[in-house]
Amino acid sequence: MTLNAGRGRRITDSFLTDEYAVVVAQDRREERPSVATVVVLESGTRLVVDGSSDVPTTTGGTWALGRDSGGISVLLHATYGAKRAYCLAEVELPAGTGRQMWCAPARHGFTDARVTRWGTSLLTFDDAQPSCRTVATMVDDRPEAFPDATECRGWDGVVLDGSRVWSVVTKERRIEASRYYASVGDTVYDLGPGITGSLTECAGAAFFARDPAATGDPAQLLRWTPDGRLSVVYQSPVRREAAVAAPRCGGDALTVSSLNDERDELVTALLE
Repeated sequence: MTLNAGRGRRITDSFLTDEYAVVVAQDRREERPSVATVVVLESGTRLVVDGSSDVPTTTGGTWALGRDSGGISVLLHATYGAKRAYCLAEVELPAGTGRQMWCAPARHGFTDARVTRWGTSLLTFDDAQPSCRTVATMVDDRPEAFPDATECRGWDGVVLDGSRVWSVVTKERRIEASRYYASVGDTVYDLGPGITGSLTECAGAAFFARDPAATGDPAQLLRWTPDGRLSVVYQSPVRREAAVAAPRCGGDALTVSSLNDERDELVTALLE
């Protein structure tokens, strides 16, 4: 099966679960609303979500695919509400029924939506310099800040079974470097440094990438589970100027890329 971006568009997002594949195409000039093609893997049936849908898409904006806490597969995307408010929309699959969930206040926005079976998270922000960023969970269609995350300095965030994981940017001039944390009940764990934007949920666990601590050390992929365990699950084979890209999850399979001037490596593992 081939999915084309379409004339004047480029593919900007793609998602895969056991049931669906989603490919998002954005207008190169950022003038037309984005188009998402949803494919039901079992039948090959396609559903298109675009600017003519019941809840129309926007140009760009966040996208997310996953099974929510009710067991329903949903696709999230940005939309516009009354008076051009910037809003979050939800599309139930495979029916394609859409609804507007929440609209950001004036001079605020959001990005990085993530859907897991235990909750939907996103990053909200204002237009200050630097911006005040809040990692939040959607509760009754409204964002509530992660209770233990550092105010205004969050970035990634996912909700697991009885646990939350998030990142905090330690220096605004080095936005790519974060420190990761997790909470279980009232206990907060310091998971150490990691690459901003690399947090991924897969098969009920959270994964994030870490740059080499010193010259000659490997880049790493770490795994956090809600029972309080942090482990290194992958290390780059080449240690000179190595880097591990943000992992990608498709169903229960996790794929990670190790990047290096000498040799790149692509590894996929089926998670239990």
